[in-house]
Amino acid sequence: MKKFLVLAFTLLAALPAAAQPRYTEKCSATSSLGEVILSGSNLDRVYTIANSPQADPNLYYALWKPTGAIRLQYSVFPDDLLLIYDPAQDEQEIAASITAFGFGTASPNSKVCFGGGPPPVPVTVTEYYNRTLNHYFLSSSDAESAFLDAGGAGGWTRTNQRWFTYKADACNGLPPARRFYNTVANTHFYTAEPSECGFIRRIDPGWFYEGEAFAAKPPVGQSCDSGYSPIFRLYNNRAQFGDSNHRYTLNQQIIADMVREGWILEGLAMCIPRQ
Repeated sequence: MKKFLVLAFTLLAALPAAAQPRYTEKCSATSSLGEVILSGSNLDRVYTIANSPQADPNLYYALWKPTGAIRLQYSVFPDDLLLIYDPAQDEQEIAASITAFGFGTASPNSKVCFGGGPPPVPVTVTEYYNRTLNHYFLSSSDAESAFLDAGGAGGWTRTNQRWFTYKADACNGLPPARRFYNTVANTHFYTAEPSECGFIRRIDPGWFYEGEAFAAKPPVGQSCDSGYSPIFRLYNNRAQFGDSNHRYTLNQQIIADMVREGWILEGLAMCIPRQ
């Protein structure tokens, strides 16, 4: 699972507190707001540090390096603070850590789901291949696919693989597969596993988080829930050449063909609605 991380792992020199984020052990298992509500008696100081990290780098680190804070003045939260993080962060982990640190009580600002909300948004995931790079890529955006089809990125053509899923949506029970990009290898990586997502963000600065790609569930062991189809991940084993790439497929014949070409089958990666 961690072979691809060899590509860009470097030990970073010490940077100012505001320059590098602090990431949770795992990414949010749902589509998160990236917000934590803090109640307590030291909120003026927390507010200052959240918006001016240089005033107290140690406290800023203990607050998990928020991108800012907003004073709440609603009747339900008359004197509280809303600490803002990027939406892939696990709010439960951040809230528990801040509470344990002693600055009042923190709790995730969870999404509110109302009955009878909008239905899931269908998404088509289309696979592309670049013969020059010998790389595969997944597009889950109609606009991105149109751009590739028009030759906008150069050399990408559709394969015969595509899947149907939905946009990630916590209210409809559709957790996200998240997308990363590596500039060195010019390649993308997708994961539905919160722990793997957190590991990539914390350990390897070469992978840049690009957001939620589409809805997919992490597997349970080596199987998918009833009503879901398995997506397997293959790896080209070329990290040492700065040329990592992964291919994702539910087709057993493709898996056999890729393994014969020297690709490594890394196993079941995610589960999508049954195809």
